[in-house]
Amino acid sequence: MVEKKSSLVKWISSKEFISTVILLLWVVIALLPIVFIFVTSIKTDEEVYLPYITWIPQKPTIKPYIYALFGESPFSQYIMNSIIVAGTTTAVVIILASISSYAFSRFRFKGGQTGMFAVLASRLLPPVSLLIPWFIVASSLQLIDTLQALILTNIYMNLPFAIWLLKGFYDAIPRDFDDAALVDGCSTFQAFRKIILPLIGPGIGAVAVLTFLFSWNELLFAITLSMTPASRVVSAGVYDFVTDAFIEWPKLCAAAMLAVIPAMIFVIFFQKYLVRGLVAGALKR
Repeated sequence: MVEKKSSLVKWISSKEFISTVILLLWVVIALLPIVFIFVTSIKTDEEVYLPYITWIPQKPTIKPYIYALFGESPFSQYIMNSIIVAGTTTAVVIILASISSYAFSRFRFKGGQTGMFAVLASRLLPPVSLLIPWFIVASSLQLIDTLQALILTNIYMNLPFAIWLLKGFYDAIPRDFDDAALVDGCSTFQAFRKIILPLIGPGIGAVAVLTFLFSWNELLFAITLSMTPASRVVSAGVYDFVTDAFIEWPKLCAAAMLAVIPAMIFVIFFQKYLVRGLVAGALKR
């Protein structure tokens, strides 16, 4: 018994205990807004405007969710548009980034370093500085109020980061793998596709998760390039529940919760690839 108390005291005074407490506090702080939004989403309009906050609804209701999905606002269409935009963006970014980053990592060509710097520099520009030029380009191509405009925008915004991240994975793989594949009769593309690409699977998973989330949450270009519900995505569609006269808080929070669910499912499914990819990218093989 004394030994158990002694070990407990040692654990409480250890760095592991302090780290655990800090982590738990961070989790509580991170989850608190989500819990508050969910609680508000199942409240009635009358309860929302009470002069005090209630964490347990007096009369829970799912009417805000029913209204968000089947009411005047085509919110279900916004969710489908977001899935199309984020999914297409993720697929295209993975294909382009995996090939481009391999070229930057393995081949030495004139202007290679400058090109890599230009890729990173394009991502460092504030998105708001690109808003008007991008609107003019989309307008000249007659892409305003289309999903294609949002897809191209998200590809441009996410591709530089994906190239930079995957290049680190390629750099960590010894060139002996490429040479061995070439000696065995593979072409350069076959060596890339059959040998090198499978080795960076965790990195591709990390890029997929981050690209999907960035595309799903993008708002600035979504509200600028979308004029009608046909091309509106979920990040901009939430504003349907905000009017000049008042804010429909339960419906707004219900829409916010519905907007989180698809992205959360995607992250949960690829979570192991995200963690493994980010950790592996920080280690030298």
